[in-house]
Amino acid sequence: MTTITITLENELEQWLKDYSQESGMSPEEAAKGVLEFWRELKEKEDTLLEGWSREELRAEIQKGLDSGEPTPWNVDEFLKEAHARHEASKGNPS
Repeated sequence: MTTITITLENELEQWLKDYSQESGMSPEEAAKGVLEFWRELKEKEDTLLEGWSREELRAEIQKGLDSGEPTPWNVDEFLKEAHARHEASKGNPS
């Protein structure tokens, strides 16, 4: 097993220490939990953005901004709707 040592900024180290104390986990367990959460979030993001260029995503965001009344932004819902429109524009129903 390979061990990777990462030197964290003081603020992140303090946050991780506080998080581990609040959750009752060891600092190592807390770090593993945070890393796993980040990996799952990254995987979800990669899946939702698969096949998008930056310009296509920017255009979808602009459509949302131009659509009318401001509403709270639900990122997950926005990406699902935009992904469905993107797939439909390519003739691939999702």
